[in-house]
Amino acid sequence: PCPPINVENPGNGFGAEFNAAGTCYGRKININYGAGGATQFLPGVKINAPYALYEATITFNNQQTAATPKVTEISCGGGLCAGATFEFINMDYADIKCEEYKGCGA
Repeated sequence: PCPPINVENPGNGFGAEFNAAGTCYGRKININYGAGGATQFLPGVKINAPYALYEATITFNNQQTAATPKVTEISCGGGLCAGATFEFINMDYADIKCEEYKGCGA
């Protein structure tokens, strides 16, 4: 398996897009907010390609004491979040959007 992807202390406005098929298949992606930070929001994660996050896990891990960041939106095209897992540790999220007819995927 591929090594995990670790994003440390991204600032306000950080976002991620997955645009190619199989881009992060089976990967563990950790977005970590350390104890000294004050980030308040992550505007979005967009999944735009089949299997881009299949069997992948994205963990949003907040250890900040000054702020609790919020993921504004996770956007899945029709069935494109199939097999993906999203974990929120000491964080919040506003919306997970899925395509109306196909849904997010199973």
